[in-house]
Amino acid sequence: MRDAKMALPDHSYFHQQDPRWAHHQMGGSLEPLRSDGCLVTAAAMALSNLGFATNPGDLNARLKAKDGFTAQGWLVWSGLERVTNGKAKARFFKKGTESDVRACMADGYYPLVKFKLPSRRSHWAMVVADSPRGFYVRDPMVNLQTPIPLAARASGIESVRCIGLDT
Repeated sequence: MRDAKMALPDHSYFHQQDPRWAHHQMGGSLEPLRSDGCLVTAAAMALSNLGFATNPGDLNARLKAKDGFTAQGWLVWSGLERVTNGKAKARFFKKGTESDVRACMADGYYPLVKFKLPSRRSHWAMVVADSPRGFYVRDPMVNLQTPIPLAARASGIESVRCIGLDT
């Protein structure tokens, strides 16, 4: 990623199948982080990179305590503000484009991108760099110490949410 046009600090990586939290059940569901926790794991990476002391297990517990999940176990984005005492903010985009990802990065926000896996299942990853070869992500399902090209995992972006600090 030496050729990155834009990169965010990338100090924290979490794997959703880490035995420390893989078995934790998300919010209003019986689903464990290991199979359905990509968004919680990506959000924990973003918050950790922003300076919050958290990990997927901790963030999941905090979100549960602050009504941060729907009854189906989906993340309630305002829950991220509640668990950080209003310090972290989320930005939403109706669909989300590469331009939205770049705008968030320019403002120091971590873009979380939703895409379809080859199985057609939805999945989330955190963008950490933009290069002439495309975006590089930290994928909660890929247990590597370095970011990977988004193009290796997805043919396009379905949705974008960004987590950052309002200054």
